[in-house]
Amino acid sequence: MIANFLHNPSKSGPYCHSPSIMAASNGDLFVVWYSYPEKEHLQGTMSIAYRPAGHDNWQPSRTILTEIRSSIGNPCLFQFQDHLYLFFVIIAGTYWNDARVLCSKSTDHGRSWSTPRNLTQDKGIMIRHPPIIIQQNKIILPAYREKDKICELYQVNLDDYAMEKIYQWSSEKLLQPCLVRFKSQLIAIMRPTQSSRNIWISRCLNESLTSWDPPTPLSINSTLSGNHAINVLDKLVIIHNNNTDQNRYPLSISVSHNLGSDWNQTWDFERIRYEVSYPSFISENNRVHGVYSYNRKMIKYVEIEKKDIISPPVTEFGHSISEYHDIHKGKNLFILCSGPSLASLDLTKLKNKITMGLNRSVLVYPETRYHCVMDQRLFDEYDQYLKKTRVLFTLPGRPWGVPITLLGSEGFSS
Repeated sequence: MIANFLHNPSKSGPYCHSPSIMAASNGDLFVVWYSYPEKEHLQGTMSIAYRPAGHDNWQPSRTILTEIRSSIGNPCLFQFQDHLYLFFVIIAGTYWNDARVLCSKSTDHGRSWSTPRNLTQDKGIMIRHPPIIIQQNKIILPAYREKDKICELYQVNLDDYAMEKIYQWSSEKLLQPCLVRFKSQLIAIMRPTQSSRNIWISRCLNESLTSWDPPTPLSINSTLSGNHAINVLDKLVIIHNNNTDQNRYPLSISVSHNLGSDWNQTWDFERIRYEVSYPSFISENNRVHGVYSYNRKMIKYVEIEKKDIISPPVTEFGHSISEYHDIHKGKNLFILCSGPSLASLDLTKLKNKITMGLNRSVLVYPETRYHCVMDQRLFDEYDQYLKKTRVLFTLPGRPWGVPITLLGSEGFSS
């Protein structure tokens, strides 16, 4: 497996969320997400990153659609013919209940984007997952109403952006429908709300997508967070937070060989004890590419072979310090030791710098990007501080964090 971290463009704020990944027809990868300075529904801007086909490194992210003054959220990318389409919402009021759906198009492979078109006049319609093509120039966009917790399907004409509702699931309070195609079946996967902790499924009953069976709960868990579902080797694969409480970790993969009737043992592939949420995955050639919010401070990209999705390896992903090798190559790293003199220093100068704290320095400067702690007592006494750092390095067997092996005075950690 391969992993990279994607970071916000400069001056877009420290937080990021709700990424969406797309593979262009030539193999290039694109990821979009929204960045924000403090609160997720205020001053959100659109960020995009790009990795050319055949390359291992991502190009630096940049901000697009800067002409939009409303707060942006929940983007999703889609390609039709040679054009890229970017669907997203703006908050036309004070919160997600006031959202409207917009669309922008790129005719030059993502270098520039058209003035966004407003697809809905009604407030409160949200999106999360990309559409599917049903016929020439027409797509089906899954959507939901945040306030009412109702999932819907809309037909969108890409010629004039006319948007028409064709179906609504009203029997259950659910959110964020995700459409998945199989050879003989189209299904919708939906996330739970306050009333349940299971992922739900509904199956399409006709070719026009206007008739579906009632949603039923699956036997796999989910916290109140975004999920994603894809087709891998004609198996239903759901990426979700395998949890029944409010914690948005671990991030897990569940596989069904019969479209949801039975499930393999869930693979908790990202077990770090930070928020790892809102996954977006795609299946391309012999690999699966995915992105997700990583503690809302970075976007994590992973690349996994399809065979490892269907039959997970014994070694669980997300527990190797090697993932962080050279990710800040050529940049400065400021290390905060834990001596008492630290309290007398002006640490405001470290804002927007790459920092690593040691042990009790977290009490003086808790929001480092990285932190190293070895003593179990610090987990017991200061867990609320340690959880504020983005990445925690520690010894094997500690409650959470990326484990490292100490080699002593003759070597380095591995």
